[in-house]
Amino acid sequence: MSNTVLYVEDNDDNIRLVERLLSKRRPDVVLTVATSGQDGIRMAQHTAPNLILLDRRLPDMLGDDVLRELKGATATAAIPVVMLSGDSASDNGAEVLRLGAVDFLSKPFEFDQLLAVVDRFGDQTSANP
Repeated sequence: MSNTVLYVEDNDDNIRLVERLLSKRRPDVVLTVATSGQDGIRMAQHTAPNLILLDRRLPDMLGDDVLRELKGATATAAIPVVMLSGDSASDNGAEVLRLGAVDFLSKPFEFDQLLAVVDRFGDQTSANP
């Protein structure tokens, strides 16, 4: 079974950065991208990725609302979600963990931090039905 990561992000530079990082350092990871919250929810339901990297601010909805929908749906509730945000206020991490995220990374994140998250949560076949 392939190791798939869904990245829900609307910033092209961030998308290219993560694509490059994973293609060079984790070539076994299949990265799919959604550029809006609604597309992210649909893609998660249809592809059942091993991990979702979710931006907190999206053009159509907040990442917190995407997270609530993912955790509230049977098909996606077990998929680990890591929230990413450029707003590094101290309460952000605690809030998204309370909502069901497994981790929180502040942008700009360290490459090794992101790779550690992908390694830790990305290869969990239990997320796939």
